[in-house]
Amino acid sequence: MSDFEKLKSMDIEEIHKKTYIARKNLKALLKKDFSKFDRLKALGFVKIIEREFGLDLSELKEEIRDYFDKKESKKEKIEEKVEEVKKVEDRESNKKNLLIGIIVVLIALFTIFFQSNKQSTSKSISKSIEKNETNVTKKEPITIVEKNLSSKEASKIDETNISQSSQSSLEENTTEKNQTIKKSLSIKKSTIPKITLIPKSKIWVGVIYLDNFRKKNYLTSLPIELNSSRDFLLLTGHGMLKIDIDSNITDYNSPKRLRFLYKDGNFTKIDEETFKEYNRGKNW
Repeated sequence: MSDFEKLKSMDIEEIHKKTYIARKNLKALLKKDFSKFDRLKALGFVKIIEREFGLDLSELKEEIRDYFDKKESKKEKIEEKVEEVKKVEDRESNKKNLLIGIIVVLIALFTIFFQSNKQSTSKSISKSIEKNETNVTKKEPITIVEKNLSSKEASKIDETNISQSSQSSLEENTTEKNQTIKKSLSIKKSTIPKITLIPKSKIWVGVIYLDNFRKKNYLTSLPIELNSSRDFLLLTGHGMLKIDIDSNITDYNSPKRLRFLYKDGNFTKIDEETFKEYNRGKNW
């Protein structure tokens, strides 16, 4: 008979008096109904029972861990899907804003072009009228009118040159801004390191993102590439692993849990106290 079967055969009242665990919680544990607990509370109750009655309830504890690993994994998948949808919406919004910007620029250019043509047409009409008037006047005024026309043509040429110069300046400024934005994005991207956790044996790994304190955990023997675009805390089930940061590998050989902090592009091994400070006083 397993120790868990022995526990089930005991009187609930006897277990309650010795452990001070509420009867409803004891009944839920014996029925393996873990939905009424969180991970720490369920494991804590089992450890108290083991201590008080000298039992080995390792299998029960393993079932509790598997239950909450699956539960948290499902939750993480839902959160990831929500994030993916949000990213798609952001991309669509950016495309829409870009399209609106292009339309505004085209309207502005069309307006400038229309006004320029309107002014040119008005001047041509005025020039034609003046020529007709000079045909019915004496010869001397004709020379004066021709001089005035030359002055107006020069003014028209100056206006055209100014318009072309303004348009050229606008295009140069737009090109310089685009190059500056691309250069800034390139610099930001190059500062994000590639971080890969390489376990030597099957390992539990927990990640807490510091921007919203959401948790993500794995139970695997395969390498895990960590999301280095966000600051995070890292907790491992044991220390038999390697950390690869941009092909710079650090080898760890410890049976104890390891804790790490990734913040502002720096990946650092930390102690339990520092971990709690960044995790709002929690071990996990």
